[in-house]
Amino acid sequence: MKWLHIALIVAFLIVSAFYANNHAKAETTAQQGVIDLQTWDSLNETVDLRGEWEFYWEQLLEPSDFDGVSRSPQYAHVPDLWATYSIAGAPLSSQGYATYRLTFTLSHKQIESNSTLGLYFKRVETAYRVWINGEEKGGNGTVGTTSADTIPRNYPQVIYFEAQPGKNELIIQVSNFHHRHGGMWERLHLGNAETITYIRTFNVTMQSFVIGLFIMMAIYFMFIYFFRKSEKTSLIFSFLCFFITIRISILGESTALYLFPYLSWEWVSKMEYLSVAFAAIMLVFFIHYEYPKESVRFIPIIISIMLLIFSIFVLSTPAIIFTNYIFMFTWFMLFPAILYTLYIYIASAIHKRRGSTSNAIGFAFFFLFALNDILFYNDIIHTGDYLSYGLLIFLFTQAINLSSRFSKALNDAEQLSNKLQQSNELLEMKVEERTAKLKQAEMFRTQLLSTISHELGTPITSIKGYSKALRDGIITQNASKYADRIFERTILLERLIDDLVELTKLETRQVDFQFKRTEARSFFKLLYEKYEWEFLEKDLHFSFEERNPLPATQQAEMVIDPFRIEQVYSNLLTNAIKFSPAKEAIRVILEWQLPSSTKVGQVILHIVDSGIGIDPSEHEMIFKRFYQTKKENGSGLGLAISKEIIDYHKGELHVNSQLNKGSDFYFSLPVQFINEEEKRE
Repeated sequence: MKWLHIALIVAFLIVSAFYANNHAKAETTAQQGVIDLQTWDSLNETVDLRGEWEFYWEQLLEPSDFDGVSRSPQYAHVPDLWATYSIAGAPLSSQGYATYRLTFTLSHKQIESNSTLGLYFKRVETAYRVWINGEEKGGNGTVGTTSADTIPRNYPQVIYFEAQPGKNELIIQVSNFHHRHGGMWERLHLGNAETITYIRTFNVTMQSFVIGLFIMMAIYFMFIYFFRKSEKTSLIFSFLCFFITIRISILGESTALYLFPYLSWEWVSKMEYLSVAFAAIMLVFFIHYEYPKESVRFIPIIISIMLLIFSIFVLSTPAIIFTNYIFMFTWFMLFPAILYTLYIYIASAIHKRRGSTSNAIGFAFFFLFALNDILFYNDIIHTGDYLSYGLLIFLFTQAINLSSRFSKALNDAEQLSNKLQQSNELLEMKVEERTAKLKQAEMFRTQLLSTISHELGTPITSIKGYSKALRDGIITQNASKYADRIFERTILLERLIDDLVELTKLETRQVDFQFKRTEARSFFKLLYEKYEWEFLEKDLHFSFEERNPLPATQQAEMVIDPFRIEQVYSNLLTNAIKFSPAKEAIRVILEWQLPSSTKVGQVILHIVDSGIGIDPSEHEMIFKRFYQTKKENGSGLGLAISKEIIDYHKGELHVNSQLNKGSDFYFSLPVQFINEEEKRE
């Protein structure tokens, strides 16, 4: 919304400027050097002194030259250039000197209401003197008959005078030997002093305001570049604003002369052309870096080389020479640069590049105003110099887009900063978590070494003892019995080492599983029957039951490695036997989880004992390698291996137990339920 308000203010000021330049005017035309203004509303209107003026070519006449002397003048249309006039069928040169004379008539009523009037001169090329009613009122520069005695100076000014009722005489001497244009080619406004002063002051204020905007934009984007050296467009845009500021300040109301009144007219003319050339160079490179995908790389280089060559030409020649090449400069250098820029903006808008639509609209305004000025300075139309307003609209849209881009970049940076802070906090948490895990791992490592030392040390000590006794002859009887014990201890060592190797392979995914499609109910029933004899030897009760049994017409198939699943089953069963007192019961329970809509469910196998149980606080830890409960004497690898195997099968292994209330170890596996009819098909 802030940008919208600023845009509305700028639009209002531009409209106001056009209103000031097109203040209510009387439509009256001079005929043969005379204009009747008696019907002119001098209090509320200005009037353009246009039409046929008396014209005296190559004569510098003063009021005294007309006293009592009858002259035969030529008549020339004002405003217009000398090159458009002809005498005896021969066109006039743009270089020379002449006198203009106009008689305008005012009524007594007009003089009574307001006798002080003002003449608003824009540009008269390139030096002039003014007399009103026989009194010299000033001028610009020094009028002469040769280049040597003429000092050019043609900046806007207001000349005030006291009008008289009836006829008023206006005489203007003009000379030009320094510019391609010669004569009174811009409108001359007449009005009461207050109105003319208001128009002049408003125009100067508006131009100063526009210059101030461009200076602020130039400084703002220059600082952006200093803080972000990667933003080349900011630097180029800053220089673009700077060169446009120079052009605006020396044209129009020539505001620069208020600050620098002693500027040379020759150098001001050079700056007028150079500022446009360098602004065009900045423009094509700005658009090149702003939309590189639409830009043609060699075109900005070619345009820049041409403009630089012309700039050198301007610097090395006087204005009377380089101003005559404005047609070539405009149509073969500036206009192609403007067309190329317009093409890039249209292409970027079609491709929906960021900010391209508003940029294209802004440049369209600039293009129209630039076309107006090109036609104006090439003497095709007589509207006036309005390019600064088009530039203001265009650069304002550019500034909005650049600022919004930097604002977005700042917001993105803030978001990234917040994310980075969150990431740092998360990283700190992870570091703390990893540190805790490392401490835990170190504790496990210590425990592992202790366990391995203990597990390996006990059988090794036994082996050493029995071997030494046999070697020293201490054992002479039942030697085979002790040899069997030595063999059993080596088997234990081998099993422990094999378990370590197997768990490591499982954890590092180096084990090859032999998966087969297997019918679940018959597989687990066979496992139960296979291990049933061990319970008879241990004097334990062993049973098998099936919860929510499947219909006889339905089967459950699972994809498993039968050997590995039996390994898990055996480990869980061995633990149950180990921690169950004699005469107690161990139950194998088969449970089905049927799907609601799909045919994929789960089979859950429970091994339930009534042994010593496990504290709930240890439920998660017992599946980690080498973890042992206080009452366990094993290596702590069996459950870790079992969990890895079940994980491979995309299942889960859990325990439900309390101290002195037995344990329920159960694992789940995915199964697919198939009817016998489907299987036959």
